Amino acid sequence: MAGVAAALQQDRSGSVGTVFDRHSTVLIGDSPADVETARKGGARVIAVAAGGTSASALADADVVLDDLTDIDALTKAIRAQ
Repeated sequence: MAGVAAALQQDRSGSVGTVFDRHSTVLIGDSPADVETARKGGARVIAVAAGGTSASALADADVVLDDLTDIDALTKAIRAQ
């Protein structure tokens, strides 16, 4: 699964002529596997603790949000570098 993020970055980089890396790629997920996938794939990760996973289990993410209802917090997390 971790290779998915890297493969997508490489595919998109080649097709649009832009480098997609940690500074331009954000994965939003709700599980420790999502956090691991982003890390191994070279993407930043925003974890959402709205499902069955606690915020503490997602602590390795760049940002952990309780849910996606705060659009300002989500936008800030996406734009952060």
